[in-house]
Amino acid sequence: MSKKEIGFSSQFKKQFAMRQIDPNWNDVFKEQLPEEIDSQRRTAWKYIVNQLIEGKSIPSYFKPHPIHAKRKLIKQIKKGLGNP
Repeated sequence: MSKKEIGFSSQFKKQFAMRQIDPNWNDVFKEQLPEEIDSQRRTAWKYIVNQLIEGKSIPSYFKPHPIHAKRKLIKQIKKGLGNP
């Protein structure tokens, strides 16, 4: 069984670090999910990352948000996925 890995760009790492220290994002990075959603009581961030790694669907409890990215980043993502 191969281990899946999520790679992060340097731009993502910078923005991620800024969001982790922003108190408005505490419910995503620090507060535990209700037991009805996650019996392991992980944070929303850890839960979603785990769902993506395991290839499972994300429950409707989580609202989708559009991703806003610059053209250069979109091009890099498409290239990484094998799309021209």
